[in-house]
Amino acid sequence: MNSLMTCLGKLGVLKKDFDYHLLRASMVVIFLFFGYQKWFQYEAQALIPYISHGPLIFWMYPVFGVRGATYLLGVSEWLFGAFLFAGFLEQKVRSPWGFGGMRQLHRDVHYHSANAGRLGGICQRVPCND
Repeated sequence: MNSLMTCLGKLGVLKKDFDYHLLRASMVVIFLFFGYQKWFQYEAQALIPYISHGPLIFWMYPVFGVRGATYLLGVSEWLFGAFLFAGFLEQKVRSPWGFGGMRQLHRDVHYHSANAGRLGGICQRVPCND
C-alpha cells in the first residue's frame, strides 16, 4: 500500500486540490461527450420535446431548424468544456481572454471579505464589527 501511495504522490495525484481537479476533469469529459452526441440524427430527434417545450430555448427550432439547434447546443457544450479545460492551464499559461483575471478577482473578493473587520473605516460599504 505504501508503494502505491508513493507512486501516486510522485505523479502529483494526491496533491492538495485533487477533488477539485477530479470534478473539473469529469465535467470536461461530460461536456465533450454530450456535445459530441448533438452531431447525430438520433440525438436531434430525441431532443425535439425538450427544446420545443423549453421556456428559454423554444425559439431555436423556428430560427435554426432541428439540426441547426442541436448543432448550436453541441458547439456551446464544447465551448463550455473548453473553458473548463482552459482553467487547468491557467497557472501555466495566461490567456488573452482573461481566464486568470476571474480567478484573481475571486481571490481579491475573498481576501477583502475575510479581512473586512481589519479594514474598518477604509471601506465604507463593508460593515465593521467594532
